Amino acid sequence: MKLIIHHSGLTEIYTSVADSPMAGTGCSGKQEWPELLGAKPDIAKETIERENSLVRARLIEQGTYRILDFNCNRVWVWTSPKDQSGPDGVVVVEIPKVG
Repeated sequence: MKLIIHHSGLTEIYTSVADSPMAGTGCSGKQEWPELLGAKPDIAKETIERENSLVRARLIEQGTYRILDFNCNRVWVWTSPKDQSGPDGVVVVEIPKVG
């Protein structure tokens, strides 16, 4: 059996899941960014995508509905609601994690 992974325009072929980057946690690269808690959303998005080129950061306002599936290529970046932001403006309110 072969496992074929498509990402970022590349195709990788592995003989099994155990040999692939999806082994263990199931995802490759950095998985979470606790240092971005309280950061500006645009800075967080840029940092995440620079530190793990396999993911795309998705900005989402806290309290907004989101799709519930797990995706190794996505990081949810939860931000403070615009109408409830403090003196620093809209900031990241939860630790961004792959999913």
